[in-house]
Amino acid sequence: MKTKKAGKFIIALLLAVVVFIGISILHFAGVLTYLECKAYDTQVRFWASSSYSYHSNEIVLITIDQDSLDWFQQERGWGWPWPRQAYAEVINYLNLGNAKSIAFDMIFSEPSVYRNARQDEMIDDILYNLEVASNMTSGGQFRETGPLLRSIVNTLYSLDMREDDASFIKASQDFGKVVQTVVFSTQTGSTETWPSDLDLPLFIPENFGSTLERYGVGEGEKG
Repeated sequence: MKTKKAGKFIIALLLAVVVFIGISILHFAGVLTYLECKAYDTQVRFWASSSYSYHSNEIVLITIDQDSLDWFQQERGWGWPWPRQAYAEVINYLNLGNAKSIAFDMIFSEPSVYRNARQDEMIDDILYNLEVASNMTSGGQFRETGPLLRSIVNTLYSLDMREDDASFIKASQDFGKVVQTVVFSTQTGSTETWPSDLDLPLFIPENFGSTLERYGVGEGEKG
């Protein structure tokens, strides 16, 4: 009996090793990834054309394509990325159209880099006056005031970015029902807690598992 049990154990172990090696080969060869993608594609296509799927005309998807990029370049002189003013205008337009809510599938993680013509004119004028004032000072005074003048210039250049961002923020606040994208990542970023001034609860993050624990999301914030 012991010999038979030992034989069955060895056979089972060998089968497990063979299966493990086979699956590993398929995984590293990309076969499993290919099959997974094909299965997902088939599932999406099936439910899209199935009688069990429910289509809603109340949901509108606004996409940015090449025609959009070309139109804004020609009509507004905006290259890519667009200034935040573009998205502010979209929000205002949808607000006038009585949209229930707006959700952006874009990440606005960096400040705007756009300036408008009025700000450029103001900055150029101030820069000219600063240069004239610098030339009127003595050599020693100029060396001492140079870093201060440069700091003033840098501050002026930052005003334009804040104004463009402010237009987007104001449009979102006026509408009041704008949802921005939230990204949970363990590879980038250093923030592990919610900003203290956020109105909670923002949403109900389900099926994130232990990932939420890294970011200090409390029970009340989980919904």
